[in-house]
Amino acid sequence: MELLAQPKTARSRGGKLIRVLGTHPEDDSPIELLEGAYGPYVKHDKVKVSVPKEMDLDQLTLEEGLALLASKEPPKTKSKAPAKQTKTAKKSPKTAKKTTTASRSKVATK
Repeated sequence: MELLAQPKTARSRGGKLIRVLGTHPEDDSPIELLEGAYGPYVKHDKVKVSVPKEMDLDQLTLEEGLALLASKEPPKTKSKAPAKQTKTAKKSPKTAKKTTTASRSKVATK
């Protein structure tokens, strides 16, 4: 009964914050070191990069975090051209031949 009396704990979707490495030099948003379900990772805005196992989390610096993020972030100078939309020809609705039981019976009696 004691277990039922305890409040429910909600599972969080994000990782547990270990520490903030610093701010990004370009946009002053924070670069965070988090512990996720699959191990530690560095996060900047929506970009997340796993930290290699051989790196010491206590010694991880802002510069190393920036290097990890730079390896993941796509270049901002290129932009993709929008995909071409192909038009498919509309098929005309097919009309089914209607047969009545009377026409079938005439064919059968002949």
